[in-house]
Amino acid sequence: MLKTKINTMRTIKFRAQTLTGEFIYFELHESHKSGDPEVFYIGNIPCKTGTEEQFIGINDKNGKEIYKGDIIKDEKCDGLANGVVEFGKGTYDTGFYLYQGYYVKYPDVYFESGKYKRYENEFDTDGTGGILFDCEIIGNIFQNPELL
Repeated sequence: MLKTKINTMRTIKFRAQTLTGEFIYFELHESHKSGDPEVFYIGNIPCKTGTEEQFIGINDKNGKEIYKGDIIKDEKCDGLANGVVEFGKGTYDTGFYLYQGYYVKYPDVYFESGKYKRYENEFDTDGTGGILFDCEIIGNIFQNPELL
């Protein structure tokens, strides 16, 4: 009998924005603190504290790795808004399915009666969002906040 071992481990890696605005990719053991709370280092490269983002373990429809903080265009949202990849507690479309993990946050869109709709003057704070299938990365919250 032939036995096949399936690798179910997700790659754990990060990216952060350097002080010059570029992103650097790293493993956690490569980072260290500095004397300045606004700066940490990847090797000898200074990075902005708070820009660290973790790879979520899947790629977009073009094969690009998806990180927390990426801004995506998702066909499931009917073109009403771009979403941002978040981590935490959220709810799925019905508002009843609770989970802990990565999800897409659509800032001004909600789901009702089988369709996505746009809030008039409110911000969606309940964590509803889409699934990260067939999405496309179009930017990130640090370099392209205007896309939200």
